[in-house]
Amino acid sequence: MQLETIDKRTFAFGLTWIQSHDSAADDIVSARKGDDDGFIFYTELDASVPAPAKGRKAGKQTERDVVVGFAVLAQKLRHAPCSAAAALATLKQDGLFVAQLTDSSWWYCGIKGGVVVPDTDLIGSPDLILHTVTAMSAGLELPVFAGDDLAFVNSEPFDLQDTLRRTKCRPMRKLSSGGIPMMPLIAIVVVAGVGFFGYRTAFPPKPKLTPAQQQALLRQSYIASVNGAVQNLPVTSRWVLQAYKQARNTLPPYMTGWALDGVSCTPHACMATYATTGPTFALSPLLARFGMRLKVLRDHHSATVVLPLQTPMVVLSESYLRAERPSSMSLLDWVGSVPVLMGGAKINGNLLENDLAQQFSAPAAGMPPLVMEQVSVKGDVFLDPVLLREVVGAGSRGGFAPVQFAFSFGDGKVPPSWRMTWTRLHG
Repeated sequence: MQLETIDKRTFAFGLTWIQSHDSAADDIVSARKGDDDGFIFYTELDASVPAPAKGRKAGKQTERDVVVGFAVLAQKLRHAPCSAAAALATLKQDGLFVAQLTDSSWWYCGIKGGVVVPDTDLIGSPDLILHTVTAMSAGLELPVFAGDDLAFVNSEPFDLQDTLRRTKCRPMRKLSSGGIPMMPLIAIVVVAGVGFFGYRTAFPPKPKLTPAQQQALLRQSYIASVNGAVQNLPVTSRWVLQAYKQARNTLPPYMTGWALDGVSCTPHACMATYATTGPTFALSPLLARFGMRLKVLRDHHSATVVLPLQTPMVVLSESYLRAERPSSMSLLDWVGSVPVLMGGAKINGNLLENDLAQQFSAPAAGMPPLVMEQVSVKGDVFLDPVLLREVVGAGSRGGFAPVQFAFSFGDGKVPPSWRMTWTRLHG
């Protein structure tokens, strides 16, 4: 959780949001998987459907329908903050809201039906947020609201601070160490006055899960968590060839005083950057060619164009995750062969290795080891179609799939170069 002070109020960003059908305290404890360290602050949003009009028979409400957002802090706060996402939800405006925080990180949350969309209210790098919001906007059919300095195509204007100043939001509630919400004394007295028999009648105990049922739930949670971690992993590497071809066919290298500096792609979209080449330039021809896909940046000397891509993404099934999948080549062997196989390219940045099985408790779910590795490769040469096919083939032979791809033809101020980030999964 990250705290920001806006208009003398403290707002919390980066909460975990879950659907609650019973008790907020119980559901939070369940979502945290028994971890009791830290102090919990939480808030609730009513997700129930409005009552029908008069004259119509209302359906029987059988369970509580609430969305709960919570965060865990290492130390107590003197004053509980307000949730920024919950504050936006009070405006009853559906959409994906994106903003830059004071530490230059990006934050976004989704609002639909007056509540926060679970698994949003996230803080991350610009690339992560840009790609995630682009994909979610299409999947949930939600408009994007973003500031002028954030590169989103067809987005509505959004100023985080001005918007939050106009909202009313209750401070988050504290959860005691025993997992019981802080409640007024009168409520405690009422509960204490209920007899044991009456309490059991009104609130029957929850049925206990069998060990098999518990492991099935753990397995479902593990599969969902792993799929969330690899959501940007494409089915094949061919999207890179399609992105390159589309850029060559769509983006002119020069146009009325503007030059193409470079193109940055994910499986979902490519973003091209144009920059002015001198004091004389004209924007109208670019607008006529690209329309709403063109966005001029604040410096007024650079602009971006977004080209959408349709790429099938990996969805890992239980049978796939149950299979033992040894790597066809060790990571260092593949890294050592990169200069030979990729036209003199070299490793760019650190090698990343993430043990997904350990991170998401695979042993408890009865699932085998699973490792995700990531490496970036950079070439300082002009990338033509022949070299690109060699690069893509070399990555595929090592079991890797490209998740990011950037290149420059050298038409503008950026010299000819390319960069590709690869990811692979194995046991």
